[in-house]
Amino acid sequence: MQSPNNIHPPAASHQNRTVSLHFHENGASSVPAVTWRGRIFTDGVDAVAALHHSSHPLPEKLRIAAQIINHFTFAGEYRFIENPDAFKHEYQATYGPDDLRLQLAGRVFGPFDVSEIGDPQLRNGRLIFWVYARYTLVPFRVSVPYPLTSLLEELSYESLPQLRLDAS
Repeated sequence: MQSPNNIHPPAASHQNRTVSLHFHENGASSVPAVTWRGRIFTDGVDAVAALHHSSHPLPEKLRIAAQIINHFTFAGEYRFIENPDAFKHEYQATYGPDDLRLQLAGRVFGPFDVSEIGDPQLRNGRLIFWVYARYTLVPFRVSVPYPLTSLLEELSYESLPQLRLDAS
C-alpha cells in the first residue's frame, strides 16, 4: 500500500480560507510552520489557539487542529488520516488477515484493527485523531488536551491493536 494522495493533502481549507502546513527557513535550518490568514505561525500552540478562537465550525477546527498538532510534533513522520473511510478501505484491502506477507513477517507490522479510525473528535477534553507512520503504514491513535496550551502536554501516539490472525 502506498500513501494515497487523498489521505494527506498539503493544506486544509474551509470557505476559501487555506491553512498551509509547510517548513519555514529559520537561519541555517527549517522549522515546521503553518500559514493561515496571511500569518506564518512557527509555534503550534499559537496556531491552534488562533484556530480555536476563529469562526470555523467545531468539526473543521478539530480536523485542522489535528493536522497542525501532528505537523509540529512529528513534522511529516506521521501522516494525518484525512479520509478515514478511504484509508480503512485501502488498508483492509492491502493487509487482510489472509495476507501471506504478514504471516511470514511474524506479524510485526499488522494487520491492525482500523475499525475505530474516524474524523477527529473531542472525548473528555481531549482531541482524538488518527495518523499513520509514513514508511511502515502502522496506524496510530493520537490524544492531546484541547484546547492546547503546550506541545509538551500529555500528547499520546498509540498504535492501534493488531487483529488476531487464526493459526493455520
